Amino acid sequence: TVAADAWRVELWYAHNGWFDAQVVGWEVVETEPRGRFAEWWPRWGYSIPQAPVVDLVAHVEEGPRSTIRSVTVTGAEAAGPAMGRRLDRRAEELRDAPYINSAPYSLAFFVESELRDVGYARVRTEVRMLARPEDQAVDVFVTVEPGDICVFGDVEIVGNVAVSKEDIQKRVTIKPGGRYDPAAMQETQRNLFSLGVFAVVQVIPDLETPGQQIAVRIEVTEARFREIKVGGGAATALTQGEVRGRVAILHKNLFNRLIRVDVDATAGQRVYTDGSLPTTALQSLQDRDLGAASGSIYAGPFAQVYADLVWPDLFGISGLSHTPETRYELSFQQLQTYHDVALAPAFTWQPTRTLSFTPTYRWEFRAFTRRDEALFSPTLDDVEQSLDSWAIQSVQLRVNYNTARPLFQPTHGWSVQASVLNAGGFLPGFTWAQGDVDVRKYQALAAGDWRAVLAFRAAGGYQRAYGDQGHVPSWKRYKLGGSNDVRGYAEDNLGPRVCFQRDPKTGLPSKQADGGAPLPQTCDSLQRQERVVYPL
Repeated sequence: TVAADAWRVELWYAHNGWFDAQVVGWEVVETEPRGRFAEWWPRWGYSIPQAPVVDLVAHVEEGPRSTIRSVTVTGAEAAGPAMGRRLDRRAEELRDAPYINSAPYSLAFFVESELRDVGYARVRTEVRMLARPEDQAVDVFVTVEPGDICVFGDVEIVGNVAVSKEDIQKRVTIKPGGRYDPAAMQETQRNLFSLGVFAVVQVIPDLETPGQQIAVRIEVTEARFREIKVGGGAATALTQGEVRGRVAILHKNLFNRLIRVDVDATAGQRVYTDGSLPTTALQSLQDRDLGAASGSIYAGPFAQVYADLVWPDLFGISGLSHTPETRYELSFQQLQTYHDVALAPAFTWQPTRTLSFTPTYRWEFRAFTRRDEALFSPTLDDVEQSLDSWAIQSVQLRVNYNTARPLFQPTHGWSVQASVLNAGGFLPGFTWAQGDVDVRKYQALAAGDWRAVLAFRAAGGYQRAYGDQGHVPSWKRYKLGGSNDVRGYAEDNLGPRVCFQRDPKTGLPSKQADGGAPLPQTCDSLQRQERVVYPL
């Protein structure tokens, strides 16, 4: 075993340029002696207790390390001058660098990838290395056989059972007769995965059959279409607690039409206290004085229901999909209880791979069933605090233009999203107009071994109330700060805000000495742990 390890150590040194390295010997260092009674133990069987523990130290004479003296690539001229310049830069990085066995093969892989990207599907490379021990140098030779420029041939789809081949073919960007392009195969794989109905998608080109046409085989494995999740939980904090149950139902391929239905419902019971527990209110309960305790304990139900139905290729029209949003919430809070409903049917039309249009109608309604007379909610303005219910109806058009690639970690291209919204007007409810734009640009940079991507983003919007019902609801107004825009600030904390002294018992804003509503203070006058912040 030790002799084999010595050979492995010498081989590792050779693969990293020390061709003359030798393991000249091993040193055995005893770190723990034999057990105290081992010398009296019978010398049979395998029961000798506490055998001695030793470390092995290999002594290596490394010798000089060789470097890569020259790199010669032949046969890659067919790719053109631009690729030749990139190849020269990669080869220059290897020259005079310490020899590493994998480096020439990485260069060959780079050549193959570059040529395949421009249609040379059957490119082959051969790597040879000539070591010159007397000079401690290695010459590297990469021979390239690009072959002919190839085109895509027939596309075969296998493995599908419930998902029709027609639905799969609509997401295939490989065009028979078009130039061979690995990016088209990657995009096809990404499109099929995004449907959510496949556990495995493999796009396999046939590179063994001779000829310029490359047949492609798409192998899919369907995932489970139906999921049901049932769970529950409980939570407690300083002044509140709750128990809840949750049911989630998902179907990814309803009626075998790729219709996705997702329903998620949570419901439970929530309890609040005013911070006097466990003294005043708890004593009142023990004394069966429920009247005294009722002012300290608040309990009620809460619920949330979300339902989505995504219907691709609506009415058989390729590129047209139905993407609605449905939400219901029963919110039980210490000072108020309300019902919140939102319905937002939307359609998305994608005429090209990079352009899409999404018109949306949204109806939102909120109605209070319990609301304290002296409602303390700094985020609601005077209009909202004077109403027990309100409705919002709006229409919106969003346009998305996206040439950024790759899709999830872009290195180049543009992403532009713009939208216009009108609330009210010919629809009842609050009225305002709004426009938003978000522009992003990605630019890859490379210099030597240094690689980076510069990502630029500019975003902005404008809101304006108009008409007799002109009003922009407080929760629709612009806020900045957090992971989606300015990361140096807490969520929604860059901009107008109001601060209050924190009550150490409840964690809520402290009331005045006479029980009156909390008084706002300047945020800078309070320590971070002593204040409650409400973004406006």
